[in-house]
Amino acid sequence: MCKASLSNLTLSEVATQLTTYAPAEIQAFLSDINTASTIAEHISKHINQLNGDMVKAWKAMTDAANIRTAFARDYLLLQKIKNIRIDNTKSAAFNYGTIGNFQQFLNTYNTVNCNTCPKPAAGSDPDIFGKLTDILDNTLGQYQKHQNTPNFIGFYRGKPFAKDARNKRDGGQFMLRVMANDARTSSVTNIDQQFDSIFPQVQGNYEFDMYTGNQTDNGLWFIECKSTDELPADMGQLTAYFSAIRNISNLEYIFNTKKAGTAPQAKEAIQKQLYNGTALTTMGSTLFNTIWANTALRENMFKDDGIDFTQPDNIIRPIGLVKFQEKVNSILNPFYSFIKVK
Repeated sequence: MCKASLSNLTLSEVATQLTTYAPAEIQAFLSDINTASTIAEHISKHINQLNGDMVKAWKAMTDAANIRTAFARDYLLLQKIKNIRIDNTKSAAFNYGTIGNFQQFLNTYNTVNCNTCPKPAAGSDPDIFGKLTDILDNTLGQYQKHQNTPNFIGFYRGKPFAKDARNKRDGGQFMLRVMANDARTSSVTNIDQQFDSIFPQVQGNYEFDMYTGNQTDNGLWFIECKSTDELPADMGQLTAYFSAIRNISNLEYIFNTKKAGTAPQAKEAIQKQLYNGTALTTMGSTLFNTIWANTALRENMFKDDGIDFTQPDNIIRPIGLVKFQEKVNSILNPFYSFIKVK
């Protein structure tokens, strides 16, 4: 049946499960496990580790992405699918949004990347979304960690589980990836909520991604993840953040390098929204007004610019405006330190 040996019990499990499939599926399974490959993750390298549940995992993936697909030859992926399918608690983590269950999750994410897939083209969905093994780990892992964090479930069902909204899934999975790889997100206290639920001074129905609960002057308060088509940035949301924080160090905007490029490129994109090369844009003026109205942020941002804040506003505001123009004129200025790319 295959190149490597199976115990009689395991062989019986595999054979019994295969008899429930159509002839074309049986042939495809036998072809997959016997295909020669140099890739360590290829199923043909793990014949002696197959059992009935692994065959079911193979079938689940072929149902999601068609037979003779590279996904069905990814042993690491099939192993993760098996472990989720046989554990009701893990499977329940995928019963959300318009996707609704684990099989539909696989059906929806069947065009991403895998360990045995060809190298994806730069900027394609497989490149942007990454490997399905990582998507499963990030989705399940962050659900297990944050299911009781205020409004995590609202974010979870609405973005990574939005079946017919590719951009929402893109942004949702990028945020889950950041959360999985950035230890600072482990202790966030609120996720994907309106600013005024915590900061009543913020105007407009704008939402933050993650709030750490920190309100020290120099600590990190907010992490905003950007992977959907959000460069240039949503300036309304940006002014909401600048209405709340006391210092630039309180905020990080993390852009997806697969879409934003390098950190300088992301900073240049924001800069163009604020400054046209000779003067502030309308958005730049709006952001300055927001900063100037936020006393704590204003004083922290301009503390090294020689402005005497005991003087009347009509005297110091024009000075602040000139200094702000100088800051946004160069992406090397510490003003742009809140922009990160990962």
